[in-house]
Amino acid sequence: MFPLQRRSLPASKDELANAVEEGLRRFVHKTGPIVDVRSRVFPYIDEIVINLDGAKIDALPPRSQGIAGGTKPAFEVAAVNLTARNIGVRGVPLNLQFEARGVCLDQAFDARGEIVLLPRRIDDGEISFSAAQLDVEEAIARILATEARAQGITIEQVRLALRERGPRSIAGE
Repeated sequence: MFPLQRRSLPASKDELANAVEEGLRRFVHKTGPIVDVRSRVFPYIDEIVINLDGAKIDALPPRSQGIAGGTKPAFEVAAVNLTARNIGVRGVPLNLQFEARGVCLDQAFDARGEIVLLPRRIDDGEISFSAAQLDVEEAIARILATEARAQGITIEQVRLALRERGPRSIAGE
């Protein structure tokens, strides 16, 4: 679900790019443009490109207000490409690459009466994520220590073990 913080659906590719960019900038810190929407015949979109390379994300995206009512078709997107190389998420350096093809987005309204986009269908896609294990362990320890301290608990060490469970699944201990 992606909130657009608008009461009506964008009427052009530039309006859509601005709405998505404004939504991302609520929690992503990055210089330069983030979103490019390519479309020869709007609302049929050739590609949405999101470039988060070098971005810093210090907080989670704001919580959704929920959906009020039904959904209806909004956009058909041939490809959505997101790159996030050398980003920092709560102090953890990582890389992320996401590609989705044949994406159908529906529109709905949240509790405030603002448009949210919901993926209805994705024909095909790939996600690639990489981070140094030590960085992830340190981040988990830091986040847990903050929460645990309030309960009188001290976190001394965190060890993380990841293994592939199948072609689309990983397990962690």
